[in-house]
Amino acid sequence: MKRLCSLLLLLLCYNLFAQNPIITDTVSYARNLAYEKKFDEAHRLLSAYNNNNTDINALRFHALVLYWMKRFDDAKAVYEKTLILFPGEASVKLDYGRLLYQLKKFSKARQLLNDFLTSDSTHTEANTMLAYIDLWTGHIAAAKKRATLLEQRYPGNTDASYILQQIAYYTATYLKLQGTVYSDDQPLQRQSFEPEAGIYKSWLFSPFIKASLLNFDADKTYKTSWVEAGNK
Repeated sequence: MKRLCSLLLLLLCYNLFAQNPIITDTVSYARNLAYEKKFDEAHRLLSAYNNNNTDINALRFHALVLYWMKRFDDAKAVYEKTLILFPGEASVKLDYGRLLYQLKKFSKARQLLNDFLTSDSTHTEANTMLAYIDLWTGHIAAAKKRATLLEQRYPGNTDASYILQQIAYYTATYLKLQGTVYSDDQPLQRQSFEPEAGIYKSWLFSPFIKASLLNFDADKTYKTSWVEAGNK
């Protein structure tokens, strides 16, 4: 009888655990909730789980859920905690760098992505994000070098081609000439000529010069002009 009661108790526990995915696998259950867009429930489960466990996959997924909830500061806090617990884990640096890249926090994103590349120097996504960061922050030479390597490794890569096209546009020496004539039934007429030229030297030095020559004709002729020079 005692043996039978023990067996029944074991069967009852088995059924309870089998029917309750929260007990058997909290992270998988939270993942299913998140994929069903039940983010609040997933967040609650993962918060409770991570308070009592040190599980890198649970922490990474919790940060992702918070990102989907647009709780960006909380997502960053989870990534910071994860990096403290797992300082050498490259996947966390990629995840966190991707988040900061999307939030346009380029300085910290660059640091994390470069750290990640020490473990996988040819990673396409990381190199693409870094090429865009260099482009958008004016580090044209670095962006060109990285995009060129991407295009060599993966011919036809659309991001690499786009970055190189943008660099060619930004760094082209240019000369613009514009002339206009204004005339109507009034005695006053105006003609203008506005040349502009510039050259790219570096992201810190791109000098230009622009002039405007104006001529007004009424009963008398008036002329005026100005010149502007600077660094774009």
